[in-house]
Amino acid sequence: MLFSFNVGLAQTPFYKNYSIESGLPSATVYDIIQDSDGYMWMATDNGVAKYNGSSFKKYYSEDGMGDNHIFKVFEDRKKRIWFLPQNGMLSYLFKDSFFSAKNNAFLKKKYISNHPYFIYYESSNGDLYFGQYRTQILQLGAEGHTEFYNIDNNIFYYNDKLS
Repeated sequence: MLFSFNVGLAQTPFYKNYSIESGLPSATVYDIIQDSDGYMWMATDNGVAKYNGSSFKKYYSEDGMGDNHIFKVFEDRKKRIWFLPQNGMLSYLFKDSFFSAKNNAFLKKKYISNHPYFIYYESSNGDLYFGQYRTQILQLGAEGHTEFYNIDNNIFYYNDKLS
């Protein structure tokens, strides 16, 4: 009789904790993503941190972001890193430059003060959708068109084109 035993060793997951002392801008982290280049991005209540595997680079509103209090971060298919802040001023980082209502006329026209965007979606054709809690959805079209959709009692309706 032949007996075969497969003894599998359970792998212990490796966890590493990061803190303000490690380089995070805050201990409150709302969102974490890994971009297409392998960097980790952490959205916090005091800026954003980009982690390269060994150190953090911190970004703040002084660097060009719309606000320091960031709820969400994501990367679109054009490799822009978008930041969804508490004050509603969308911003993104592209090729080491920040774009927001502070320095971009297109985003300035779409800025609605103190109405934060909490959700985002990128369609198959590259259109970006940003949703505010129970108020409206902003569509930034891949070809440059923009539309607002208002939400009234959980029903969407179309508002006039803005550009």
